[in-house]
Parts: sequence; structure tokens; C-alpha cells
Amino acid sequence: MSIRITAGASLAGALLLASVPVHAQGLSGNVTFASNYIFRGISQTDNTAAIQGGLEYSIMGIYAGMWGSNVDFHTPGDGSMEFDVYAGYKYKLSDDAGLDMGVIGYNYPGATADLHYDYTEFYVGGHYRWISLKDYYSFDFFGGTGKANYIEMGVDYPLPMGLS
Repeated sequence: MSIRITAGASLAGALLLASVPVHAQGLSGNVTFASNYIFRGISQTDNTAAIQGGLEYSIMGIYAGMWGSNVDFHTPGDGSMEFDVYAGYKYKLSDDAGLDMGVIGYNYPGATADLHYDYTEFYVGGHYRWISLKDYYSFDFFGGTGKANYIEMGVDYPLPMGLS
């Protein structure tokens, strides 16, 4: 088991986090302590710390998992947890390129139904070498705000000493 410390953007956009990854045959897991859980530019914890964790199982490009975090939206009846479930398929086109598609269910146990926090997102994306592009689409986004589309682009350029 190893511990890594990452500064800057993270899975949830935390400012500083320490992650503990766990791997076994087809099964991987993680636990993260974050100074702030930021998702798509918005704090999900009212600018306070978060503890997060997840499990994923993958085999032959197919994967499924769950992930959770504490949340705080300062709304009466909003609950205090986000619990996501997801599944997808990654297809390797070459050593340099691949595709990824799937679905994520964002769930907020304890939140009252009239807040419409729970929603589903579909995604499709790909990568070529160190550049990635992914499009997320929801028919009824968080809070019942209607259709939403989010495009994410990433750069993961390898640096010396195993850094990127």
C-alpha cells in the first residue's frame, strides 16, 4: 500500500489531498482526505474538509464501482452524503489511444425528494497519448435544473521521476 500526495486539481478538485489506493485482482479502492470537495468549480462541502472513498471492479475493459463523500449544501433536508454508482467500458484502440463510455448515478441519501438532488449522467470520451476529452450529458441535472452538458479536457504529460 502506498500513500501519495497531490497538489492542485484532483478527482473532486480538492486543493490538497492524500490518497491511499488499494489494488487486488480486478478490484481497486481508494480513500481520500481532502481540504475541500470541489466538483465542476463548486464546493460540495461548503469549503470544508471531506473524506471520500470508492471501490471499483474491472475485467476486460468493463468496469463498475461506487464512490462516496460527505457533502454540505446548507439547505434544509439536504442530507450529508453523496453516494455514486457507475459502470462503463474502456476500449483500447492502440498503445496511445482509447475510448471510454458509461453512466454515473449521483445519489444523495437523506436528501428530501423535493430537492431533486439525485440524477444520472452519461459520458463518452477518449484519449490520445497525454490528451483526453470527455463529454458528460444529463437529461435532468442536479436540483431538477433540466438538461446539462459538461465537456472536460485533460492533459497528463509525463515528467521526469515518474511525475505528470
